[in-house]
Amino acid sequence: MGVIKGSELALDRPEGYLEKDTYYNLSHRTQGTFANQRECVYQLFTAYLKRKKQRGDYDAADRTHALIKALNVRGVPGQQMDFIYVDEAQDNLLIDALVLRRLCRNPHGMFWAGDTAQTISVGSAFRFNDLKSFLYRYEE
Repeated sequence: MGVIKGSELALDRPEGYLEKDTYYNLSHRTQGTFANQRECVYQLFTAYLKRKKQRGDYDAADRTHALIKALNVRGVPGQQMDFIYVDEAQDNLLIDALVLRRLCRNPHGMFWAGDTAQTISVGSAFRFNDLKSFLYRYEE
């Protein structure tokens, strides 16, 4: 889920998730989690989407995509913060960082802490270097 719906590439997709071919063709070096099982993972993902739709459910990535759209349309409600401290950063989707960054007026006011060995999501692909690169590209 973190790669298919919660990655930087998913932000560019109108449906909010990577197409099958895009997911299959991701670099095995930078996206190594389940790299040899991508077909099976994507089949599970499409079944998950179908079930979620039938039940009228939403997930954390849906929430974050909705927040990003709202921030793009309406901006930040109220005042932005000067500093934001995030603990357990590894338990967030990469796109969650965009929401938090939009809430902070200070580009140097984001502080991230966590331990990649303590992820709550099995198979989490979180890497601090990815977060750093993503936020760097956002500031450009």
